[in-house]
Amino acid sequence: MKRDLLGRRLVVTGAARGIGEKMVRLAAARGARVTLIGLEPDRLRGIADDLCPAASWREADVRDGTALRSAIDEAAEVMGGIDLVVANAGVAAYGTVRQTDEASFERVMDVNLNGVFRTVKYATPHLERSRGHVLVVASAISFTSCSCGS
Repeated sequence: MKRDLLGRRLVVTGAARGIGEKMVRLAAARGARVTLIGLEPDRLRGIADDLCPAASWREADVRDGTALRSAIDEAAEVMGGIDLVVANAGVAAYGTVRQTDEASFERVMDVNLNGVFRTVKYATPHLERSRGHVLVVASAISFTSCSCGS
């Protein structure tokens, strides 16, 4: 089903590339106002400029609660609220348990798990006001079994 997003206010984390970038481009093409949140200011600015005036952007890391909260609050202020949030930011560490160092694994967990928590936590007050919705994007790799070998 093709959904009209005219006038809807959308925030997407991990919006500089991949699924996030595609999502904001499609949403803007369907009439949504979008705020891109991510770590690559030059890419975010470029995408927002392509979509202007339907888009704004904020640099924030989902691992930094203060920065993320500020970015979400600023997005709500710029757009006059938030109707939809897509928690899309994600990273991967490749290799077996033996091959993956602890710091890489902790980064994956902080971005992919805690980052989703932070995104939803700080967006919730805005979504309560608008009776909005959250979409959490997960990688297909999250459904694969652990390879514990060498």
